[in-house]
Amino acid sequence: MHSTVIRAAAETRAAPKDAHVIDTIKQRRSVRTFEDEPLRPADLSFVQAQTVALGETTGPFGHRVRPDFRVVQGGRSSDGERIGTYGVIRNAQAFVGVVVENQPEAMVDLGYLFEGFILNLTARGLGTCWLGGTFNRKTLSGRVRVNEGEVLPIITPLGYPGSQAGLQDRFMRRVAGSDRRKPFTELFFATDFSSPLGPDGAGDWTEPLEMVRLGPSASNKQPWRVVLTSGAAPAGEGAPAPSAPGTPAPQQAHIYLSRTPGYVGNKLGFDMQRIDIGIAMLHLERAWAAKGRQGSWSFEEPGLTVPDEHTEFIATFTVDHDHNARAGEADQTQKGAR
Repeated sequence: MHSTVIRAAAETRAAPKDAHVIDTIKQRRSVRTFEDEPLRPADLSFVQAQTVALGETTGPFGHRVRPDFRVVQGGRSSDGERIGTYGVIRNAQAFVGVVVENQPEAMVDLGYLFEGFILNLTARGLGTCWLGGTFNRKTLSGRVRVNEGEVLPIITPLGYPGSQAGLQDRFMRRVAGSDRRKPFTELFFATDFSSPLGPDGAGDWTEPLEMVRLGPSASNKQPWRVVLTSGAAPAGEGAPAPSAPGTPAPQQAHIYLSRTPGYVGNKLGFDMQRIDIGIAMLHLERAWAAKGRQGSWSFEEPGLTVPDEHTEFIATFTVDHDHNARAGEADQTQKGAR
């Protein structure tokens, strides 16, 4: 069971301005073919600053990552190192990789932090692509410091998106099913796993959950599952759905990992699908921030019955009360005191 640690979501900021993050999430895509154009000085400085910020930011579980930024030319970095991507990436002008402790919760934080970094670059107009199983780690092992107990699970190429996707790019998107998303009712639930939730019944959660649904994931497995509860009492089977008349509006989202049995991505020596959950957590938090609402992460098991042995609890996001509503209440209190 996880400890009952609560962290304010406002403590870790690594995403675009909240007003634009919804558009950024919708615009983000995996870019594998780039223009053969070096990064302009202003963009190079921006990436360098973002890389430094990435290494200084803490994820919901309290872990940090150690980023490594390399400009490349002709497929090689400035020190002559070739960064192998098995022909998947063309004309990348830089790469950023991240080293992290090989620990389950650290993998969640990696996904959360690196997706914030990715969204910042997307908002800048730069192309990126999460690479976990399609780059040669051996070509980097001698250049990037990886201590005992650490791994280099993820890199992203950087550059200006190509005007036309290459044949390999189109093939990879088709194989991965990158444009296909699971239906809302397969991913999200009201009160417990026996009550699928549709967008029409999700209320204020509709857009934040849709941003989770649009998140990238390894091989597009979309392993996140979310159960909404009111947080007014311990969750349990048989409680009314959030949309039922007289029921408190849901204030909590319980995030679960639904593992893909036999998934090859989990055989790379680290927990790939926990990284995906971190991405989902970042999207959920940022989408609420775009609505002017903050929240906090906690890690105590909510006591829900899971549908199978492949489903495990990761974290709970509790959204704060509506700032506008609280401001109105405060205003009424002040008027009454006059």
